[in-house]
Amino acid sequence: MRYATALIVGLGLLMCGCSSRDEVSRVTSPDGGADALVFETNCGAPCSFGYEVELGPKGSRHGEQVASFEGATRNGQAWGVNLKWVGRDKLSVEYLRAEDARLLK
Repeated sequence: MRYATALIVGLGLLMCGCSSRDEVSRVTSPDGGADALVFETNCGAPCSFGYEVELGPKGSRHGEQVASFEGATRNGQAWGVNLKWVGRDKLSVEYLRAEDARLLK
């Protein structure tokens, strides 16, 4: 019985710690000076995928977060958001629907 309890507690701790944040998209601005990045976040089975949009200097690993989305889909079969520069300093974040969308900057 002790082993079963330890196993359940161990699995519970593992599941709570299963979160990730991965860069899934990067688009360089038309003038080549900045990158827009999308990071996908995942906290496991009870959560929808999250998406964080950051702007930073060209080639940077991180930037300033400008938008976030929970449960965003690009179409009926794909999670995520699409980035598209529509001007030298204008970025469009495209998606079909989202459970929550926040423009931070």
